[in-house]
Amino acid sequence: MKAITGGLYCSGAAANYSTDTIKGDSVSSIAGDSKDTSIGQIGMVISDYVALATFSFPSLQSVGSNLVLARNPVLTTIDGLQSLGFVNGNLDITGSFDTLLLPALAKVNGKINIQTNSSSFVCPSFSNVTVQGSITCLSKIVNPQPLSADNATTNTTLPASVSIPSLLSSSASSASSLASSIKPTALSSASSNPSASVAVGSSASGTSATASAATDLSREYCCRLPSVLR
Repeated sequence: MKAITGGLYCSGAAANYSTDTIKGDSVSSIAGDSKDTSIGQIGMVISDYVALATFSFPSLQSVGSNLVLARNPVLTTIDGLQSLGFVNGNLDITGSFDTLLLPALAKVNGKINIQTNSSSFVCPSFSNVTVQGSITCLSKIVNPQPLSADNATTNTTLPASVSIPSLLSSSASSASSLASSIKPTALSSASSNPSASVAVGSSASGTSATASAATDLSREYCCRLPSVLR
């Protein structure tokens, strides 16, 4: 999968979810459909995962609205956005990270808000980045929080959850039907698996929960994937 045309929303709030990895190896753009009014302020939101240690979207080049990472306390290294060049909104990353790498970033059509409670964090240089709004980059913050408007997106009311028991056994041949079933919905699961990963845009295998298709998804792509879908 190359693109998610709507927004990507993943939240571990309201439950003790065990997700430790969220990745989208082949996703190149998110919220790229400017005509899709459902996107609103949600471009890419990853928030409230108590066990999230790995976040990787190595091919992601653009996000069509706000990009928000918030309240993922064990995500100490954020180096999986190495291709990200454009954010059409705020770039809002807060948490407990020691390292943040954004080597390809060139333009942000909003504010940059970087806050961490780490005492060893060094702010990246934004001297070569075109930024429409203000730039805030702070370390040693006791309670780092996203901007007010972005914080509201981390508490978005999702559509009613749906269950896709066959998701992990879905093959590539069923990708198109899977895409149509998840376009505007939230996916959820309740698993006792102590360590699980969410893979966006790849075939399902092992303990990876995949909610994607081989072709571009239309409208919003909302996921609430705590662990392995069964």
